[in-house]
Amino acid sequence: MEENGSKEVITSPELTPELAADLLFISFGISQGDPRLQADTFQYLHLKYPSWLIQDEDREKIVTLASPKIARVVYGARDNPKPEAPPYWQHTRERIDSKPDDYKPIDDTTIHESAKLNAQVMQWVLSGDYNASRFVDKQFFKYTELKISNSTDETLSMIADKMRQRDDYFKVKGRPTGHFQKYVVKGETTGSPFYDQMMQDIKKRVYPSGLPQPRK
Repeated sequence: MEENGSKEVITSPELTPELAADLLFISFGISQGDPRLQADTFQYLHLKYPSWLIQDEDREKIVTLASPKIARVVYGARDNPKPEAPPYWQHTRERIDSKPDDYKPIDDTTIHESAKLNAQVMQWVLSGDYNASRFVDKQFFKYTELKISNSTDETLSMIADKMRQRDDYFKVKGRPTGHFQKYVVKGETTGSPFYDQMMQDIKKRVYPSGLPQPRK
């Protein structure tokens, strides 16, 4: 976090391909189908753990480890659709159903391609070398619209704003509890201690004096 103009550097474990794959996988759920939010979470990791880097030779291993996890969630939501199904799949399915000729079918190949693309974004963001002009026209993502901030506080605010926007979108679709309420306010686990820390940092940023007390 930034205090009095200085950036606190957090001691962190080594970013192994296994840890990077877990962070990549969980980022899909946190993003709720918004690539800008997904990139912001990677930027948070870059600012919080500046020693973390993904080497070119490790990227394909990360994709190979993450893809089956993503597939299990996507196929599970597809084969047993419920209101609480992962919003990433809900969002993707709605777009495919509305314009089936514009999108590839969801299968192992497209899941692998999506993981590969996001692993590349993750690598660039963690290295501090993100450049939106590298992306032209991708199936599921508009990376040219991404804006990365080098301020931890601003990044946390951007993540909070985008989480609430996605929560509003899925609330209309019938999901009762949003991610902001679940992970930031209630403090439920994301499945990763590093993203749990991110949610705690968002809470401190949004509610510096503590959570507002409910009205009596």
